Amino acid sequence: MKAVQMAVLMAFTVWGSDAFAAANFPTQSVQRVYFNSADQIIGESLRYCSADTQHWGQAVESSGNWVEVLYSCDGVGASVVYASVSPNIRATFCTTYVDVCLGDQPNPQYQYVVGPITQGFYSN
Repeated sequence: MKAVQMAVLMAFTVWGSDAFAAANFPTQSVQRVYFNSADQIIGESLRYCSADTQHWGQAVESSGNWVEVLYSCDGVGASVVYASVSPNIRATFCTTYVDVCLGDQPNPQYQYVVGPITQGFYSN
């Protein structure tokens, strides 16, 4: 009897820790691309499915001039959210930054990176 109880307890412990771990990870990863008033990339914030975060440049929390790409952590597509960006950015973002819109996870736009890529979602 004790062996059966121990096996059941171990099964719930393993399942419970897996459920706890899954509950602490996001269901979507995020790539937020920040623009200046001249429609140039000035920073990015990235959150991965592991919940790790990175940023570079002027990834300022109070900025409203960004485009956010949300990637499903189960690999089932991405969606794009536009904040207060210009009509030009809205019309051309996914054709200009195809690797962002068609990617399956956040990937910094290295050709625009100024300064180090550091931990955290925002620069401020």
